[in-house]
Amino acid sequence: MALSIVKPNSRPVSVEDFAFLALSRRSFLTAKEIFSEIKRQGFAVSYQAVHKKLKELESASVVNKENSKYSLNRDWLLNTRQFLDSVDQDIIRSSEKAEAKDAVCLSFDSYNDFAIHMLREFVREREIEPGGICITCQKHFYWIFSISKQDYEALRRLGSGGKSYIACEANSLVDKMLAPIYKKLGWRVVTGVNYSENFDLVVYQDWIHQIFFSKEQKRFVERFCKKIKTPEQLTSSFHKDYFEGKAKIKVIVFKDHDLARQLRADAMKYFGK
Repeated sequence: MALSIVKPNSRPVSVEDFAFLALSRRSFLTAKEIFSEIKRQGFAVSYQAVHKKLKELESASVVNKENSKYSLNRDWLLNTRQFLDSVDQDIIRSSEKAEAKDAVCLSFDSYNDFAIHMLREFVREREIEPGGICITCQKHFYWIFSISKQDYEALRRLGSGGKSYIACEANSLVDKMLAPIYKKLGWRVVTGVNYSENFDLVVYQDWIHQIFFSKEQKRFVERFCKKIKTPEQLTSSFHKDYFEGKAKIKVIVFKDHDLARQLRADAMKYFGK
């Protein structure tokens, strides 16, 4: 099956184009949401045709489907990128900025969608490009008290080998409670670091991920961490509000060898290396 790849600002001409365009702007859309987006763009197509095309894209490993929601398959994106990179090496060499590839912006409507997507994508990245150091700089540890056994296993896989690091700026009771859990899963962690950026950062190999939480999400977490003084104050209502509540989260992903190396070296200083 041929797929005509479009940029977000170019003119789509087929169901594949519209579906790809919708998923490049937002991850985790249902078939009905993709159909609505296509109709909103003025493209005449039936829901049945959209559903059939999504099934074809899933069979071709262009998209993933989880809990009735579709997202672009990162493996497919990486393979496509590698193919395009190899089309004309002479053109690539002609640009001094060739290694700084175009950024991809992912948008999530809930912390749950963001957390599941990022965790599983990092597992895939490590499988595709094994052996590298994964280092993150975060305002707070990500909440993992209520994740599934499957996701715990994924975190353990990422932490195996002692090559995964988390530098956490905050040092609240909640962060102190989460730190030993990450350590138990194989991660090397440090709290109370002087990380002044307004985004969370994840670097693996040459891939850089900048994670931006909405102001509302940041305020919610800060209020929560300041309020909790004892473990008994932790309730299931937090999980529901934090994980399932609406919260705009954007992730900018790009590849830059020199910048990734510098960011990794700067972050490793938090660990005395």
